[in-house]
Amino acid sequence: MESGATSLWLLFGVFILGYVMGRFARATDEDRALAQPAQDPGLLVSKLTAEARADIDNLLAEKKVIPAIRRLREDTGAGLRDAKLAVDEIRRSRPEL
Repeated sequence: MESGATSLWLLFGVFILGYVMGRFARATDEDRALAQPAQDPGLLVSKLTAEARADIDNLLAEKKVIPAIRRLREDTGAGLRDAKLAVDEIRRSRPEL
């Protein structure tokens, strides 16, 4: 009887281990997908209207990064992460800002 119970516990443990490893493998794939920006930051910057670009440049000159990200999102409809990457790209290309 003890041998049967041990086998059941062992089988149950293997099942749980497989389940947990599968969950972590899927999470890793999702993390990799999230690590890539949805849009190229340079492409987002090129989509800006002249007025929005001037507003963003002025905000960055005043060291107001968060309002600059907000303004870019309003003009392009980009997500938060993509807008931040685009504003960082603007800041890298214009060190005086």
